[in-house]
Amino acid sequence: MNKLVQLKDTFIARFNQIKGGNVSIGSIAFLEIVIAFSFIPVIVAVGMLLATLAFHYSDEWPFRIIDTSMKVIDHIWSAQLVAGVLAYSRKLKDTNKNGIPDDDEDGKS
Repeated sequence: MNKLVQLKDTFIARFNQIKGGNVSIGSIAFLEIVIAFSFIPVIVAVGMLLATLAFHYSDEWPFRIIDTSMKVIDHIWSAQLVAGVLAYSRKLKDTNKNGIPDDDEDGKS
């Protein structure tokens, strides 16, 4: 139970940090929010699979939800999208806060 309370406190602290921060399309916090929302279908699929196994569901609807969640995961986590997000996130890093990404300052493209 203590771990659950610690997880809740960590989540609330992270939410308050994002809420008070500057979240725009070009910020790392925005990228973290997008990645967090991409885990929702995984949570739904795993939760429904565990509920199906725990409660011995034999109806068709839980398996439809699992199948649809797996299709959504397949589209969200396609190789092209993951590569694009990783390449874009590299352009957001600005350690000296001068407005020019570190990747462009080094002369790398």
